[in-house]
Amino acid sequence: MYRSAHEPKTWRSAAHPAYVNVIALVEAMWALRSAFWYPRSEIPSLVKRMLALDALRFEQARLVEQAAQAAEDGGFDFADTLIATLSQ
Repeated sequence: MYRSAHEPKTWRSAAHPAYVNVIALVEAMWALRSAFWYPRSEIPSLVKRMLALDALRFEQARLVEQAAQAAEDGGFDFADTLIATLSQ
């Protein structure tokens, strides 16, 4: 059966997760902030909710989670925190 991107609930699943690399994640969060005015302070919790989705598999998931938590705890920008976390 053909499934399109217009069917997000059936398009990806735990059995066939979408891969999210860190560059794409940072760019997506930047787009949410700049084009859609998503509050910077809410980005870390959004990332943490995304990490919990079985239909997504993240590159460096453990470090993405650490960066989201550090950004949330310290009020830092998520992208900057992720870059710093990946550089350690």
